[in-house]
Amino acid sequence: MTEEEIESAPVHFTVSNVIEETDGLFENVDAQLIVQSPTVITSSMTAAMFYVYQLTEVEEGNFESELMTGLPISGPISIYFHDPTAEPDETGYIPYVDKIVDASEMDKYEGIEMIYYIEGSAVTITEPGDYFVILREEAVDGSASAFIKVVDNEVGTEKPVEKVKAESTKSRVLVNGQDINFDAYKINNNNYFKLRDLAKVLSGTEKQFEA
Repeated sequence: MTEEEIESAPVHFTVSNVIEETDGLFENVDAQLIVQSPTVITSSMTAAMFYVYQLTEVEEGNFESELMTGLPISGPISIYFHDPTAEPDETGYIPYVDKIVDASEMDKYEGIEMIYYIEGSAVTITEPGDYFVILREEAVDGSASAFIKVVDNEVGTEKPVEKVKAESTKSRVLVNGQDINFDAYKINNNNYFKLRDLAKVLSGTEKQFEA
């Protein structure tokens, strides 16, 4: 394709949280991307095919996937199926219905003959790994594809520190048969004691701290 053709080519789908573009791994894909989780792949047009597959690297640079187990799609789709309420005509023909539904409701309909993925339908990826995206306008022509590597965080950044809540609590502990009250803290339903308090009450016992 010439530069003018590339600039005028329609956008088939968008990918969120892209960190960088890469190349060299695959020859027959339109884009190779490293993205941060979570990422959303969104169709930018109505398509006859829209699949996102998770890949398994069987050896360096060699991937395989279960082609019949694409990731679940959300958003609007157009389904084409026989009208279950219609009576067949004298030739036995039952008319079809073309209906727009949410992808999550597709299992409610039987005898679906054709599916079109409408602009705005999307796949969300939360798990790190390697993925392949294919979107095709019609059964044969007008396709776009991408290899996507999903990572936890951007290169050079640290994961956010998880905040926890510490609650002050009173705890009673038996030491040589005596009840001892401690100032303790409850964090995630676990009790935490100050080491200096434990060392003080255990001093002179068989369990005393070693200096």
